[in-house]
Amino acid sequence: GPTAHINLGAADFGLFEFYGVRPLAGRLFRPDAPGDDLPRMRPGVLQQGSMILNASAARQVGFADPARIVGRTVAIGPGAGDFTVVGVVPDVTLDLLNAEVKPTAYLVDFLNYPAEQVLNVRLTGRDIGGYVEEAKQTVARELKLPSGYALTWSGQYENMIRVRQRLMVVVPIA
Repeated sequence: GPTAHINLGAADFGLFEFYGVRPLAGRLFRPDAPGDDLPRMRPGVLQQGSMILNASAARQVGFADPARIVGRTVAIGPGAGDFTVVGVVPDVTLDLLNAEVKPTAYLVDFLNYPAEQVLNVRLTGRDIGGYVEEAKQTVARELKLPSGYALTWSGQYENMIRVRQRLMVVVPIA
């Protein structure tokens, strides 16, 4: 079959759903789907598992129609085993908003499992405390986190909370 240079991307169960990415064909990773568990390895070599391609990767290996590659077996490199394509997702970036989209094959992140994802928000014209409180309410109402997942609100918001706690101790003394 065709050979192509395709980047490997780490994913986790629920990652695409968290970002609102729906498959163009096939399905997304599920912990209860056979083969979607962590890829099996022998010392230092991947042997088999499931993969999800982005549309660019599917096109690069000769499949303009994403549905035609789902269920096919793909070798990811010399000495590595074969992986079954279970889905194709649109060309999106999951980190920097304006990053170039490259052909990518996503595997369940077996090296750093569970994966940690960071969402950065830059505010203009809005107080951070009010924004985070509103965001917390929206997330609690709209998002059901899978078992084992957690959200942490940090950065400037975390610093603001620490300063507020210090002031609560210092102000009554003054």
